[in-house]
Amino acid sequence: MKKTFPDYALEFACIISIFLIFLAFSATSLGDRPYDVHAVAGLAVLALFCLAAAVAHRPPGEFRPAAAPMSGYGRVLVSGAAIALAVWQGYLLIVPALSIPPLETGDMIPIIELGVKTLLNGVNPYSQVWWFPWEMRIVYGPVLWFPYILPTAAGLDLRLLPICCDLMILALPLAAARSLAIAKRPFAAALAAAFSVLFAALLAQGSSCLQTPSYWPLIIVFAWQFLAKRHKTAAFTLGLLIAARVNMLVAALIYLGYMARRHRDRLPVGVGLCSLGAVLPYLAFIKEYRAIAYNSGPFLAYVARDLIWNNAEFLRKTFGAATLLVPLHATWLLPWLQAPGVCALVWLCWKFAKTPRQALSWMALGIAVVTFTHWLPSHTYYYDALVMWVAIALAGIPGLPTPRGRAWRLLAVWVAAPAAIVAFWVFFAGDAATIHVEDPGQAPLLRQGFSSLEYDPNSNIRYSWVDGEEAVVSLPRNSRARASVRILCRAYQGLADGEQRITVLVNGNIVQDNALPAIWTHIVADVPEQYWKIGDNELRIRFDCAVSPAQTGAWADTRRLSAAISSISVEPRNK
Repeated sequence: MKKTFPDYALEFACIISIFLIFLAFSATSLGDRPYDVHAVAGLAVLALFCLAAAVAHRPPGEFRPAAAPMSGYGRVLVSGAAIALAVWQGYLLIVPALSIPPLETGDMIPIIELGVKTLLNGVNPYSQVWWFPWEMRIVYGPVLWFPYILPTAAGLDLRLLPICCDLMILALPLAAARSLAIAKRPFAAALAAAFSVLFAALLAQGSSCLQTPSYWPLIIVFAWQFLAKRHKTAAFTLGLLIAARVNMLVAALIYLGYMARRHRDRLPVGVGLCSLGAVLPYLAFIKEYRAIAYNSGPFLAYVARDLIWNNAEFLRKTFGAATLLVPLHATWLLPWLQAPGVCALVWLCWKFAKTPRQALSWMALGIAVVTFTHWLPSHTYYYDALVMWVAIALAGIPGLPTPRGRAWRLLAVWVAAPAAIVAFWVFFAGDAATIHVEDPGQAPLLRQGFSSLEYDPNSNIRYSWVDGEEAVVSLPRNSRARASVRILCRAYQGLADGEQRITVLVNGNIVQDNALPAIWTHIVADVPEQYWKIGDNELRIRFDCAVSPAQTGAWADTRRLSAAISSISVEPRNK
């Protein structure tokens, strides 16, 4: 058969994707990393776009199964490889979540946690203001943060939920790779597996805090319902997506343009259901409609103008038009780029989209355009479009389960499998035993207040001085069982009144407050079950005072010393 332009475009996109993936992995393998990690992430996002576009717009019949099916032994081998990759991806995502505090990778999870706790206390979270130390408000739709109510009530680290959602998305290209390998299409299977691996590597860079993917499964559900021509369900699901992320409005506009041209008789029902899905989650907070409007508009503009654009380090982490326009003092061009771009995409979809697959492609492109011209174009915001590309690309692959017929069983497996992987890694890799300040492998758990390592020859103990009046430690746990926190420490001897007090807090709850002598002592704090979380726990150790040796004339040291800490251990206790 003679090749057409789409055939050549497919091959070219595949070649470009493979080149970009190779380039991104080569850059991330450098030891000293003399590059901007966010630039590499943007490059990898571009590679994923090319890869997804190549697969989504494949020629008809590209993925038809071979005449001779794969043997049973081969099926088991391929399935085992897919499961092993899924478990490895779970490890890749779980380890950072249990060792890196949320505020070092983003502020979404801490804000959502405060908002959910505020809601559980009977207060509207949209009217509250928090400081991190910058001003922060709930700017997300209810559909984005409602799923966090259950893990908050269950005492889970909230980052475990987005990791489950990440794995739900990563499982789809892995399932496609398995089906394509069984169908004896090795090149297409390799592309799907490469997509999943690279996407997992990007998500492992802390995106469970930077971009909360709690609504990503809804993108998959919407795309597959739309492709199955279940227009009522698709319209309502699209409305729920708008109630999660405002940038989904562009997908709704393109959707309405397609429906107005191809299914005009169903347009009124589609508009009504889409509006219902977008408005319904906000009804519980309707009294604070002014706060919701302010948080979604003027406040985001303030964050962009005063916090992001004036901070070179923050600006370097963006990937879009604002990155280019801020140095030129031309940010006023952003709305003039975004509005015509959206209008053009709506018209192009209305004019040329003849099938649901083509309409979804325009929606994914629209989300990417809105993200590129957004005030805060972090590379993680492009993932919404990537997830939609995944749904388009995987539709129709032979052997891949679809929602039709076995929808509930498929949904149960889709949710249970990632949850099982997360539970597996939390159980085997997520429990704190003893943290020694001298162990470099445990350094990420010492989050704040610890200075350089020193040695006490009289007691044969290695320790670290607390510089200031507070030290913060991460304690990962795989259960909420009652346990004691044992701290080996001593007070600094040069204090003015010779006395020091130590206060121990676990996740903001005081569990110990007593005097600390100037000799090595074990401070033991009994922590009840309700104070623990499954996942990361914050241990704060506070002292009454700190003194600089340089000020007292002891020795030339400008640090403000309060106490020395050698080790911290968590010891389970019987009830």
